[in-house]
Amino acid sequence: MYARCLTERLRRLLGVMPAVYLQGARQTGKTTLAKQLLEAGVLRDYVSFDDPLVRTAAQRDPVGFVRNLPTGTALDEAQLVPEVMPVLKMRIDESRAAGMFLLTGSASPLANAQVADAMVGRMVALQLLPLAQAEIAGSAVNWVAQAFTEPPTSARYPDAADLTARLTRGGYPVAVALDDPAARAEWLRSYADALITRDLQTLGGVERQDAVLTLLRLLAANPCATANIAGLSRETGVAQATLSRYLSLLTNLFVAHPVPAWYANLGKRLLKAPKLMLNDT
Repeated sequence: MYARCLTERLRRLLGVMPAVYLQGARQTGKTTLAKQLLEAGVLRDYVSFDDPLVRTAAQRDPVGFVRNLPTGTALDEAQLVPEVMPVLKMRIDESRAAGMFLLTGSASPLANAQVADAMVGRMVALQLLPLAQAEIAGSAVNWVAQAFTEPPTSARYPDAADLTARLTRGGYPVAVALDDPAARAEWLRSYADALITRDLQTLGGVERQDAVLTLLRLLAANPCATANIAGLSRETGVAQATLSRYLSLLTNLFVAHPVPAWYANLGKRLLKAPKLMLNDT
């Protein structure tokens, strides 16, 4: 189990906000972090909408379901039951107490109007990424501050073999824990398959699953490439409008991240095409 850099910030926000939405791609550790807060006494209860029985109960009677939740409840995979969001909104508005709910989700709340509406002014969102190298090593070093305050030394940088091993291992907790490279590769393939066949279909429907897989491979092979939709369309054979929708779906699932262009001029920074990155190596 890894200590996450986001934990203290999450605890602090639960101490002042009625609700926090912990978002991020599947298998980045959101459930583990929620259960750690439960064990630490920060939260009082944990409910997972991944459980079909719990999900059905909440869908059939969202009012009764939410009314019976104690203050300090974690609702895991909250995006699966948007029916509870208006009720959560009403309950939060009744008391506005701090730490009422921790919601977790593997899809952006903005992708669902009910979730987005419930969040306005009531919740703040935090994104949990795959493990950072410092988290894997159990280190609390702030490498950004270190880069500006300490001279570079060879001891701080891995050799080529170590760097390759870190890159191929990535940061998903399950993949990091697998010492067998073949098993890790199988897990990552299964993850990509589930992403395409289940998560993307649930979020918006994908007609060309093969094209999404090709798109993921292109993004992985060209990290930090400018988001050239026309070029990607030619390489995948998918219409630009369809490809833009696929990229939007991948972004809503926190798998792809557009990084704004960097210019000293703010206008150029906003108008130039962003770069596209996957959330893990």
